[in-house]
Amino acid sequence: MPNCDDDIDSRAELQDLEIETNISVVVGYAFGPKKMKSMEFVMAEASRAEVIPEEEDSGDENDHFKCLKVPQVPQTVFPVLGVEKNIQSSLTTEALRCLEKASNKNSTINGFLKHFRSTCSSNGGSVTETASSTPTSATTASRPRLSIQISFVPLDPNSPFEDQCGRDLDLILHKLTEDILSCTLGSCDPLARARVERLSRYQRNHPNCCMLDDPTNVMTLMSRCDIAMKLNTCLKGVTTASGMTVNAPKYIVVKEDTSQLRRQLSDAGLSLPLIVKPLVAAGTKQSHHMTITVKESAILNGIPSNSLIQEYVNHNQRLYKVYVMGKKVHVYERASLPNLPSDVAEKATKDLVKFDSQHPYPQLKDFGIPTSNKPPISRSMPVTPDEVMPLVDSLKQAFGLELFGFDILISSDHNEWLVVDVNYFPSYKEVPDFPRQLANYLTQRVLKQRRQNMESCYI
Repeated sequence: MPNCDDDIDSRAELQDLEIETNISVVVGYAFGPKKMKSMEFVMAEASRAEVIPEEEDSGDENDHFKCLKVPQVPQTVFPVLGVEKNIQSSLTTEALRCLEKASNKNSTINGFLKHFRSTCSSNGGSVTETASSTPTSATTASRPRLSIQISFVPLDPNSPFEDQCGRDLDLILHKLTEDILSCTLGSCDPLARARVERLSRYQRNHPNCCMLDDPTNVMTLMSRCDIAMKLNTCLKGVTTASGMTVNAPKYIVVKEDTSQLRRQLSDAGLSLPLIVKPLVAAGTKQSHHMTITVKESAILNGIPSNSLIQEYVNHNQRLYKVYVMGKKVHVYERASLPNLPSDVAEKATKDLVKFDSQHPYPQLKDFGIPTSNKPPISRSMPVTPDEVMPLVDSLKQAFGLELFGFDILISSDHNEWLVVDVNYFPSYKEVPDFPRQLANYLTQRVLKQRRQNMESCYI
């Protein structure tokens, strides 16, 4: 241990401080039956994942220290560090004496705080943090260590969350799609409403708990009409990073009365072919049942009520799935619907083609169009996370979500990008090592919330 009569700013002496602090992160998760089936494995793997939180670049040397707080908002703070008093119990006596001496001398503590700039790793849910700079052989053994204990707790949305955990939750991860959908309908199931309200109530009563995401914001994604309206608004003037124009597809909404359908289509500038989607965007099997109409006869006979009708845009049989986890963005290319010839009404032998968007998409032969007439395909520009970042930022602000996905179509003439089908907490099935990435993101989200809680104590 260093002699505290020496200069506290001496980096060599600071490196000899043996400081250990322990904090814990408790994540509760509540999923509907369908999501729970697919997420049980993810949660099990996330609890064992190696977690390396990324540091916020705020320019404040104290920020990383501020986040090392227990869940409750502190009543007193260290006068120099701006750190809660009860974190003192996690420091060695010698370290406390040195910090107090620094306070008395008004010495800088930047050198000391640099020992808390680090990355995390875990083994069996325990995360060990070491200094980010490369240690020398003389100081490796004395680097400060931060142990983060991460726990994942399944929550029963049918009973109060406070009764299911021995302490306050740091974060709640949820996807109660069926219940949230029920709350948006006229005849809401009382039990479904109670489960959703339990989420909101816990957030109100525990403001330091992160809620991913606010159930009220998720409700928007239950309706394709609401999604389309918000996309039309938030994408105005938005371009990709390289300046490509971004829009939402043209559309109309058909409710019960379809007698004015042709006039509605004309007023909206829509013409064949068209793609027809149910207004309900999630929570039912029917929400994935879609229809492509290619002939006039299908307009009155093949379009059901309560539908969203969108323009059909040729996009070279490729779509791009964009997955968002806070600041992390992943983009993956997938096969999509075929390019249809301009004279499809004459060439096709089918009036319409129905399909399920969760299964392989129809091909030209399903329209009765000989494959020999298949239009030539030209590859579009690559879609990267950097390129889509302006879109992501716009959607995050408009929908108020952190965990979501959306699809991008690039028109076959390369003049326009279209954003379609925004959805909450998607599968992330293409994302490599998803359990670890999810655990890493949730940990970082909690640490960010703790920093914000500490900062609010100074105001």
